[in-house]
Amino acid sequence: EGPLSFFSTTTKLELDEQFATRTWLIALDDSETQTQRIQEYQAKLHMNPWLKEKK
Repeated sequence: EGPLSFFSTTTKLELDEQFATRTWLIALDDSETQTQRIQEYQAKLHMNPWLKEKK
């Protein structure tokens, strides 16, 4: 009853056909460029704590 959510991770390049037809695959950008962007953003937040969104 109600919506069902399931999260999983894998390092396998190929998934079982049954699993692959029932999921959305989301790939992350793990390039050096993206890593550099993340580190620059984290440094910016560290130097400017007022930029952090308060919840």
